[in-house]
Amino acid sequence: MKIVKVLTVSLLLVTGIVSKSFAGSAEFGGPYIGVHGTAVGFAIDGKHTDANTGGLKVTKGTAGAVGATAGFEIGYNIPITDVVFISVSGNHTPVDASFKADATGNVDDVKVTIKDINEFSIEPSISLSDNTAVFLKASHSEFSISASGTGLDKSQSFDLSGETFALGTKTITDSGFFAKTEAGITSWDSFKLIGVGTSDGTVTADVDSVYGRFTIGRKF
Repeated sequence: MKIVKVLTVSLLLVTGIVSKSFAGSAEFGGPYIGVHGTAVGFAIDGKHTDANTGGLKVTKGTAGAVGATAGFEIGYNIPITDVVFISVSGNHTPVDASFKADATGNVDDVKVTIKDINEFSIEPSISLSDNTAVFLKASHSEFSISASGTGLDKSQSFDLSGETFALGTKTITDSGFFAKTEAGITSWDSFKLIGVGTSDGTVTADVDSVYGRFTIGRKF
């Protein structure tokens, strides 16, 4: 929440600076579509509880995956004042990132695969000139994760949701073509694997991700 407060205060300060000098939110107004390239990194912090010790033996570890992918976005920009507009959008990013937790001798291996992020966003934006704006972004995101391997009694899958916060810039041409850059972080739900390893223990994991994205598109 601290980073959200800092970003909010920063945006309000910028609003006070530019509102007396610039206009241009109308230039962004209307529906749009775009395609994007995204670099995304996942970090999973896990805790394994050994059932054979009555839960007394706990092992912690961290795993991660990084991937580059492409996706698409559709949305609508709504002018609020001369300098302020709000964007609402839906975004789909096809992800196929995986990593493996290896046990000694490859006896209890577990492969975790992450697929397809869907995102629903709201972006309060401030026009710095007729064709340039900065924005904050808050999103509800969803993706699927599956786990399989010799270290599990059976394959397991989950649908996770998370909250994303991001900061970025937008530039638009007179003909309606635009470019957008952003960077953000997402905190996801935790999940639990059961029947892990020869001890039939459990793994409870927390998921976080960070991303950088470049979008090009057309406003209509």
